[in-house]
Amino acid sequence: MGLDNLLCAIEMLNRAQHKLMLVIGGEGPLREQLQADIQRRRLSDVVRLIGFVPESQLGHYYQAADLVLMPSLQLEGFGLVMVEAMACGTPVLGTPVGAIPEILNQVDPILVAEGVDGPSIGRALERVLRRLQEPGEASRLAKKGRALIERRYNWTQHCNQLVDLLDGPKQVRLAA
Repeated sequence: MGLDNLLCAIEMLNRAQHKLMLVIGGEGPLREQLQADIQRRRLSDVVRLIGFVPESQLGHYYQAADLVLMPSLQLEGFGLVMVEAMACGTPVLGTPVGAIPEILNQVDPILVAEGVDGPSIGRALERVLRRLQEPGEASRLAKKGRALIERRYNWTQHCNQLVDLLDGPKQVRLAA
């Protein structure tokens, strides 16, 4: 998932006196290791591991955030978290992996980090946080992301694409 690189980025920004609160949702075998890493990096006051978030609560978490982070290292397919967050009106910052840049570049290229490593994520996060402080920018990114989701990632669009795929070119079989 790239959470260790994300913690590196948060550590960089925390040293630079940025006021941050990172909330990490989910359960898994890395929880104890993440907690130890948070302690070691002295990030306990800015990073919270909240555990499993029920689907019924996800929208509230997305809406409460100023930014959702996707620090993926590899094998990121479509990236449902991005779509869910943008549908809730929350901008997303991600790494250049899988479909992340394809989706986020449609909103604004600033939302894609240059790499997956901690310093790249940190620099991107710093740029985006600075941009979000500009008058109207948070609203612009939120609206542009939401509009993209409404236009491109909806049930009607998906069903039409499925029908096109299924009705695609027919191959004729000849028997000899």
